[in-house]
Amino acid sequence: MAEILVLAQFSPRSVGRAPARASAQDALALTLTRELVDNVHGRSLPMAQRVFACMPNMHSESALIH
Repeated sequence: MAEILVLAQFSPRSVGRAPARASAQDALALTLTRELVDNVHGRSLPMAQRVFACMPNMHSESALIH
């Protein structure tokens, strides 16, 4: 979960607002989020932690992911 938070919150989108690199880490963050959500340990996290873990979904351009 820590890696997801770092990728989502300290991404070029959040730090420095570099538009050309804004989505550089999104694919990895989305993959890790999906793995956590699909994992039994991820489903047992407290709600607040699950909400933070799913934040990369909000940055996605895909309606399916939303």
